[in-house]
This record gives sequence, C-alpha cells and structure tokens, in this order.
Amino acid sequence: MPALDENDLAARLRGLSAQQPAQPVDRVPAVRGRAGGIRRRRALAAGVAAVLVAGVPAGLLATRDTTPSPVVPASTHISAWPDRSLPGDQGIAQGVLRGWHEVSSSQPSNTPIRWLYRGEVTTGGTRPTYVAVFLAGTEGPGQQLVTAHAAVRSASDEVDGPVDEASSWIVEQVRLRDAELPVGLYLDGQEEGTNALFVLADPAARALSWTARALPYAPPVGTSGARRDGTASSPDGVFVADAGLLDGPVQVQVSGPALLPQAEQPLTTTGQPALVPPRPLVLPGYQQAQVMLVEQSAWQGETYRGDGSLVAGRYLVQSRTENYTFEAPAGPWAVHAVCYGGGRLRVAVMGQRGSVRCDGQQHAPFSVFEKRKAGGYTVEVEADTLLTYRLAVANGA
Repeated sequence: MPALDENDLAARLRGLSAQQPAQPVDRVPAVRGRAGGIRRRRALAAGVAAVLVAGVPAGLLATRDTTPSPVVPASTHISAWPDRSLPGDQGIAQGVLRGWHEVSSSQPSNTPIRWLYRGEVTTGGTRPTYVAVFLAGTEGPGQQLVTAHAAVRSASDEVDGPVDEASSWIVEQVRLRDAELPVGLYLDGQEEGTNALFVLADPAARALSWTARALPYAPPVGTSGARRDGTASSPDGVFVADAGLLDGPVQVQVSGPALLPQAEQPLTTTGQPALVPPRPLVLPGYQQAQVMLVEQSAWQGETYRGDGSLVAGRYLVQSRTENYTFEAPAGPWAVHAVCYGGGRLRVAVMGQRGSVRCDGQQHAPFSVFEKRKAGGYTVEVEADTLLTYRLAVANGA
C-alpha cells in the first residue's frame, strides 16, 4: 500500500469527522412501533403459558416424589382406648357390674365406669365365654382395671336374661397403675385342660406373638404335648389365640405399623393358665376305693388304672391356700404328692403337717399315721409360687 503524504492523511481525517446525515423524519415513531409490537407478543405468550399451567396438576410441574408419607408410630394410654364392645350386650353388662360390686363392696354403686370391651369370645371349645373389661373410678391413683369372664350359658339365659348371681362371674381387679398391659386373660380352650388367650391391646396393634415359659421340672414337651409359642392377628387390637396345652405362664407382645415398639409382658397379673399335669402318682397295693385324688377342687377316686397308677388329680395353686373336705374312715392313712414348678407344696391333713419339693418326683410329706375315729376331715394345700400338683390321700396303708 503506497504511503500517504501529509495532505492525503489530513483529507481522510476530515472525512471521518464530518457531520452525520440527518435521520429520517419517521425514525423515532418506527422504532417505538416495533418496541410496542415486541411487548404485545411477549404479553400474549405469557398469557397463553399461564392458561396452560392452570390446566396442569401441580404435581406435574415439578419432579413427582413417589415416596409414601412415613407412618409415625405412636401408642395410646389405656384411659384413652375406645370402647370395642360388641353390640347387643347391655343386659349382660349389668350382670357383670352386679358381680363386681359383690367382690368389691368398698366401691359405691355410683362409681364411674368406662367400658373397654364387652362381648362373647369364641375359643373353639364347646362353651363360648363372655368377657368384660372396664375401668372403675375416676382417673388417678385409685382407678381400677377390672376384668370379668363367665361361660355364656352361665352369664345369660335365653328365657331369663342376664344372670344375677355374682358367682357366675370370675371377677378380678388391680390398680390401673400396677397393671401389666396389654390386658390379658386365660380362658378355657377347645378341649378340657387346654387354654385360649384373650388380649385387649392398643387399638393400633395388629399382630400378637406369645411364648410360654416352662416351669421348673415340667414334663418334657415330647411327652406332655405342651405348646411353647404362637401368633394371632387382629384389625383392631382385640386378639383371641388358641394356646392348647401349657406347662408355664405366657408372655405376650403386640406390634403394628402405627404402634411404638412394645415390650414383652406377662399375659396377666392375676389369672393363671391350666397346666399340663405332672407325672401320675403310683400307689401299688391300694385298692381304688381306698384312694382319693384332688382334681379341679373335687375329690375323685375313679381314675385308678389296672397297673396301680393314678392318672388324674391336678390342681393349680399360686400364693394361696386351698382346702378340701372329705369323709374318712378310721385306720392308717398315707399322703402322696407330685408337683412341678420349683418351691415347695405344703400339706396339712388330720393334724399332720409336712411339705414336698416340687421337682416332678413323687414324695410323701409325712409318714403313715393312724386315725382311730371316722369323720369329716380337711386337707389343706398351700404354695408360694406357681405350680401344679397331684395329691392322693390313701387309707389302709
């Protein structure tokens, strides 16, 4: 490119600095018109978007969270449990209250009652059971938890209606603050000597598991047929489970998706299970008519087998004394007993006193003694722990 002399460079600089030509007379209105059009198009687009958004579910505008809402476990105090009674039980309920007032005379007739359950429970046996659970008294240290149950044929009659006799009901009560929850009862099972479990738990409970703790020196499961565990389910926290034969008390635990973890608890603080009887008593040399057995609070002498062994005669004792009365002829007498459960079984009869160890073996609480006069006598049996026993009083030793 040829070099520019001083005159050429000056001319070019003057051209660059010359005044710009005047802008067209319609420039400003034209620019304003284009800007307004842009604003109108943007507003229209925004309005259409708003209409589209209004017609779309809100959950679709963002990433959808498919995680279910977590269940927050909780538990309800028994004072706030709902009444889960079955319908049509008002008449029998009045019979329950009459029975309760008979055994709890210190409670005034106008004591506030809050029902938790009333209804007929079918356990698979020949006799359904009527069960009632309620709170007695106002909330506070003195409030009582009351349970009552009776065979349905004793609790009501198709013709006469509810039975008034308090003896028809097995009533138990404990201070609410001392009660083990859930509420539990041992009921008669499908066959004689077997058990069914009734459990009234937190309304959020859906599953029940139970285990039986064998008493010391209980017969082997292989020979006794005792069960050690089981399960049940419920839609509302009311459970009924067939437990069959037991050789010890039951512990229960309830659970549910909406229920706080619950500790394992004894089925009940007051009731007792029917236990597998201990081994038979063997009394060789005695005739059937010479032997009386204690069985379910009654004297029995009809269970002698041909080989000289006795196959019946059990009764359950826990921290209490049982008395049995019978007519006894004069002559020599002997007492034999077998029990399991640990501890000792104390026996008193005809002025004789002794005890036997509950180790599953047969023992004599005292030696043979002579009774010179016939008459009515009482056998007193006492224990300080849960056990089951057979007892025979034999004449003619």
